[in-house]
Order: sequence, then structure tokens, then C-alpha cells
Amino acid sequence: MKKPYTLVYWEDDGKFVGRIRELPAISAQESTLEELEESLKSAYKTLITNLPEPKSIKLVQTKSITLFSK
Repeated sequence: MKKPYTLVYWEDDGKFVGRIRELPAISAQESTLEELEESLKSAYKTLITNLPEPKSIKLVQTKSITLFSK
């Protein structure tokens, strides 16, 4: 299943730095925007490949929370 994510990036000392907005733990720094995008895709693939499976789907729960911003 494909799901769109948002690439947030900027230039710093001639390098492209970025992260996935919805998954802030995934970030990278590369020489080109194309390399940055590929690096982030690779990091995402590694993350979802290594996620542990819940022992029982019945144990998985969700809860709504409220977050405040400036």
C-alpha cells in the first residue's frame, strides 16, 4: 500500500538536510536533493522492515491525544 508522506528539507553548508514530517525519526543529509530522497526512502524501508510484530493484534490499541503548537 502506498501512502504519501511529506519531505521537509533545507540546505545547510552546501548539503541537503531533510526529514519525513510524519516520521521525524527518519532524517538524512546528502549532497543532492535526489540523494536525500533516496536516503530517506531507504531509511523508511529499513524502519518498517525491522518493526516487531505484535504478538496479538488484539493487544494493539490507539488513543487520541491533543497536541498544542505556538
